[in-house]
Amino acid sequence: MSGLWWMALPLIVGYGWPFKRQTIKPLVDALVMPTIFLLLFLMGFGFAGLENLGRDLSRIAYGAAVLLCSTAFLNIAALLLLDRAYRFRQRTQVELGTESDAAQTSLWSSLKDGTLMIGLVALGTLCGYLFPVVLPFSDAAAEAVLYLLLALVGLQLRNSGIPLKQLLLNRRGLLIALSVALTSQLAGLVSAAVLGLPLTQGLALASGFGWYSLSGILMTDQLGPLLGGVALLNDLGRELIALLIVPLIAATRPGTAVGYCGATSMDVTLPVLSRSGGFACVPLALVSGFLLSLLSPPLMMLWLSMGT
Repeated sequence: MSGLWWMALPLIVGYGWPFKRQTIKPLVDALVMPTIFLLLFLMGFGFAGLENLGRDLSRIAYGAAVLLCSTAFLNIAALLLLDRAYRFRQRTQVELGTESDAAQTSLWSSLKDGTLMIGLVALGTLCGYLFPVVLPFSDAAAEAVLYLLLALVGLQLRNSGIPLKQLLLNRRGLLIALSVALTSQLAGLVSAAVLGLPLTQGLALASGFGWYSLSGILMTDQLGPLLGGVALLNDLGRELIALLIVPLIAATRPGTAVGYCGATSMDVTLPVLSRSGGFACVPLALVSGFLLSLLSPPLMMLWLSMGT
């Protein structure tokens, strides 16, 4: 438990430190992706240490499918009810051809990113097999790099440009984030029951909200490569599904589109949301994505700290 509190510390410190120089922000943004890539590579080393890896891959895929399906059903059901309550209908401000091109471009970009990240995990696994002497040191290295990533994420969130007052006053964005968080936790409980996992582990796995580059790494560090792989595939699948359905529903169900994008609505999926649902989606996406990104790491740590 003390180790989990130590992981929360860099996130808190990063969030509490505003930039004094604008030149620091591009540097922080530039360091995030290489840090994620390095962590995914080290995550692959953890897979290399698994016995019966071929058998475990099928278990990873099954676990991710159960979690993904339960999360999608519960998230979308709640978000549709929220949209209906608001009776919100947003007219699209771009032509259909532009929307389709934007969706295809973003989907292709996401597929490339996802392929790259899975490839880095595979490369790490291969290197773990080829250089087993390094395996005992990979866990410590991954934990150190994880501290760095959490500090960088805290800095990004603190300096995202969204005033705290705007977050607190945007009631609809807050309700979207709350709906996603609560129904995701319910999906975690359902998945834990189906998969035969402790409830705290199911809740932790469901707390990534689409942030696969962090959830997979954190789960691997605390629960091992098997459940780390489940978290990675679940949140990666969420992002890909979001990119497929956003152009279909954003114009008439903006809350559902924004909510299902989860934590990625403030970055990766934001261009598709703005083009498919109009600029009215942007404040909702920024607020909901920010709150879910801020909530995800401490929520995962909370459930993990409560033990198995």
